[in-house]
Amino acid sequence: MIIKNAGQIITFDSEGNFKLIKNKSIVIENNIISDITDNKNNDDAIDASNMVVMPGFIDSHTSCLCGHKGE
Repeated sequence: MIIKNAGQIITFDSEGNFKLIKNKSIVIENNIISDITDNKNNDDAIDASNMVVMPGFIDSHTSCLCGHKGE
């Protein structure tokens, strides 16, 4: 799978430092990111133009802090 034209990729480097990568493609093989590279042209790719991609981040919205029990 390829996510192409990612406007911004928010991630961390191997030392845990925040890293912002602009206008690149993410290559995923066997459910693992194998490469972040120059934009690839592939008909099956997901176009993420003008979007932010945050691989590995979890949506930690605060519903659980509002007392909602999911009922």
